[in-house]
Amino acid sequence: MDAILKGISMPIIELQLNSTFLTASECLVLAENPQFANLKSLDLSCNPITAKGLVYLIDPAHTKFSEKLKHLTLYNCEIDHVQSNLISNEQLQSIKCEFNLKSLNLSHNSLGNFLNFIVEFDMIKSDCEHLLLNTCQLNDEQMINLASKNNGAMIAGLTTLDLSNNLLSCGFILLIRQLRESCDFLTNL
Repeated sequence: MDAILKGISMPIIELQLNSTFLTASECLVLAENPQFANLKSLDLSCNPITAKGLVYLIDPAHTKFSEKLKHLTLYNCEIDHVQSNLISNEQLQSIKCEFNLKSLNLSHNSLGNFLNFIVEFDMIKSDCEHLLLNTCQLNDEQMINLASKNNGAMIAGLTTLDLSNNLLSCGFILLIRQLRESCDFLTNL
């Protein structure tokens, strides 16, 4: 891949690598490539990148992606809550996402408790307008944690929040209340 990219002299602003069997190690190659400094949109859907690949994409120690990256789609990328043990405590403490995503799609990944790590990594900030978490095995507690973090400041800019096909139950009322208090622009739930 590096050999192909070296022949391109124009900046790459959108990259779609859906269903190309990329793994975590290829995510590291992508993240460390300086040709992606101007990237605005990255779609790696349907690739087995796992939680480790996600960490490579956002870890400031590796990534060359800049604040220009606004759209990240990791639909069905085998990011699973049981992979939390693949991430060192040092990484958990040091990783802070440096770009402000307007759109984040993590649908069809078994996130569960891993959503707490995503929150701690600062992947979701007040600039985020579209957050898609369809079929992510999320429960009330995980969603309320997201919605109430920093008094709801992280989700304040949301216009779209997709929580379809998750494990929400009694706490859904509390979640709706927090969303109503925090999200002035939310029109799609």
